[in-house]
Amino acid sequence: MNEDMDLTRRDFIYKTTASALGISMVPVSILRGAITEEPSQISIFSKYLGFLDYHQLGEAAATLGFDGIDLAVRPGGHVLPEDVKTNLAPAISSLKSSGIAMPMMVTNIVDADHEHTESMLCTASDLGINHYRMGYYQYDNSQTIIQNLDACRRKLEKLEKLNRRCGIQGCYQNHSGPQGFVGGPVWDLYHLMKDFSPDYLGVQFDIMHATVEAGYSWPAGLKLLAPWVNSVALMDFSWIDEPNRQNSQGVPLGQGNVDFEKLAMEMKQIEFSGPITIKCEHLTQEVMAQPLSKTDKQSILAKLKNDLNYYRNTIQKYG
Repeated sequence: MNEDMDLTRRDFIYKTTASALGISMVPVSILRGAITEEPSQISIFSKYLGFLDYHQLGEAAATLGFDGIDLAVRPGGHVLPEDVKTNLAPAISSLKSSGIAMPMMVTNIVDADHEHTESMLCTASDLGINHYRMGYYQYDNSQTIIQNLDACRRKLEKLEKLNRRCGIQGCYQNHSGPQGFVGGPVWDLYHLMKDFSPDYLGVQFDIMHATVEAGYSWPAGLKLLAPWVNSVALMDFSWIDEPNRQNSQGVPLGQGNVDFEKLAMEMKQIEFSGPITIKCEHLTQEVMAQPLSKTDKQSILAKLKNDLNYYRNTIQKYG
């Protein structure tokens, strides 16, 4: 039997989808990778497929072997906040038609009183979305750390109440960087979350950002936040030298400083069972470049698949 007669469903979808999207073929050997018979649920953040509209996302994700899409529902995303009532349902329906789940939407939500917040959260919940990733708070250097945390807690209290009313769970991602994001040190998130129900408000634990900020001590932060860790983001990085400092730079999974085997063991120890997302920051500039040629799109798809294969081979085997 020749290879064309023995195509898997995803191989077939890939060929037809790639043709429809005008994308050059990636070799089938790249697509097949080493996916086990019962893969863990793993999603890709739609930001890295920004050159596709939401009608095309599902087939592309299925082609690559992902189980879900974390859809960007924010300014510049696949669905705009003001269009949630009209466009979110068709986007979800399009994903489902390709066998792709949408466990999470990615938003800029930080305030329950914003004009679109309630509509976004309740509409998403009504459509079966259980999680949303929040936006970020930043430290105000004119105030003390405690004053900053108190201000954030007051906003989170309103959000938790809204999450309860809508029936959805918020996820605040720990994020490193010179911008001074609340949650960068991870320890501050415990002080924010400790009085809130994990059923409605929690943390997306980002291993790359945790490693950048905490080095060897990130497992302690994960254990501290364990009751509130409701999703996990997978990224990798390397240190690069810049004038007068070092900076972090995204790289493909397994090629940088993140200890993914340690992460897998720690996730198993805390009995984590929530959504897992691959976030390919090493592709950000490549994806944002315009216009994208067929070769550019082929390269992006192949790199996304390589990150997924690394997850299947290195992390999933720990259960």
